[in-house]
Order: sequence, then structure tokens, then C-alpha cells
Amino acid sequence: MKSISGHFAVSMAANGIFVLAVLLATERPAEATAWDLQNDWSNTLNPNGPWTYTDGAGDLFVEGSGSPTGGLTPQSYWAAPGNSAYPGWFQSTVNERGWDVGDIITYVADGGYGFDYRSSAVSWTSPVSGFVTISGDAWYGFGTNGGIDERLLDWRLSVNGTSLTHSGTPFGDGTGYYRNSPFLFSDGTGGPSVLQDIPVQPGTVITLNVSLDENSFAGYGGAAGIGFTIATVPEPTSIAILGLGCTGLFIRRRSS
Repeated sequence: MKSISGHFAVSMAANGIFVLAVLLATERPAEATAWDLQNDWSNTLNPNGPWTYTDGAGDLFVEGSGSPTGGLTPQSYWAAPGNSAYPGWFQSTVNERGWDVGDIITYVADGGYGFDYRSSAVSWTSPVSGFVTISGDAWYGFGTNGGIDERLLDWRLSVNGTSLTHSGTPFGDGTGYYRNSPFLFSDGTGGPSVLQDIPVQPGTVITLNVSLDENSFAGYGGAAGIGFTIATVPEPTSIAILGLGCTGLFIRRRSS
């Protein structure tokens, strides 16, 4: 004789796991979506989609043009109002100093030019709910032959104003962190795990801040190359497969 209670138990278990799989699928997109600072760059929009170019205090940068750092080829940049290009962000249009065409460069406020010591920042405001992963790096923009006054910089990643990880040790002239050997965010104080499966909802803000290190020579600022990508975490297929498998088990039990 077939057991009604047995059918009921299997039915409840299968349905429960299947519902769990469906719920997880609705929280995470089926395919990953990535936002990349370099690929998404704009010289005319700020905010630019989810990206916002600011100083460390969150003050919005404005569009400018000219030499983004002393003596360099004029081009478009984002910078603090009234402070020339310091601090500022730009996407290079030339191969110059330690960067190449298309690289994203930020110049931290330079006290040597009479400007205040504001840091620079770029923020990503989440348009989605789910989980994201951060990847990227920072490197000294003046290159291996820069020799620019032992200028040292720090980077920090935060979520809604709470620090996630930071450089711990500075990068800059003489530290070895150049374009071909950058300081990976995964090598920061929090390690690689803190950059994985970060819960977000619409309005969650992830910020990268680049600042002058307290031991930088004479208080002068410096340039940093930045790579910065945020990607959604796709639906965990193992859970979905488990849910479908249990549903198949339930169907087979009912037909037996």
C-alpha cells in the first residue's frame, strides 16, 4: 500500500527546496552585468550612469579642459571647481608619463601648487538588488622613471561610507606599483574575500578614494592610474539544479 504520509513528506520537501531555488534566482540575475570605470567613461556627464566623479568629501567635480597635471598635453578632465585640475580625474588621450591612451588617471590635490589637500574619489551607485563583486587596481601614474619627489598615495574602498579595505601601505614613487605591476584591490588589508558577494540594493554606494599619504615628500600630490570594475554575481546554478532535481524526485515518487 502506498503511504500517503510518505508522499506528503516528499512533496513538502521538494516544493520547499524548489521555492528556495526560485527565491534565490529572483535575488540574483541569471547573467552577470559589469560596470567598468574605463569602458563607461564620459567627458560630458557627471553623474555618468551609476558613476560619479568627486573629491573625497563627495563634492561633485565639474568639466574642465587644459593640462590635467603640470606641463602635460591639454585634454578634458573632471576637477574641483576653481582648483584647476587638482584634484581631478581624466581618461588619457595620449601616451605620457607612466600611462597610455585610454587609461583612467586621478591626480590628488597638490599643496605644492597652493591648493588644499583634498583627495579624489569615484563612486558607483547600485541600480540593482543582489550581490556584486569588486575588482581593480591602483598604480603610480608618473611611471618607473618619474622620480617625482617620492610622492606617495593611498587607496580605500568603502560601502555606504563604511571602510571595506584599503592599501595599508602606500603606493608611489619607488614602491614598485606601476602600470605593469599594479597594487591589486584584492591585496588590500581586507584580502580578496571582502570583495566578493557584497549585498547591494538600489542606492547602495561603493566608493574608491585616493588620497595623499601622510609620509609623502613635502606634501605634494601625485597621479594614480585606476582600474575599477563592479559586476553582479549570477544566479548560483547549483541551487537551481538542486531544486529541479528534487522536483523530479517528487514527480517520480507520485508516478510510482
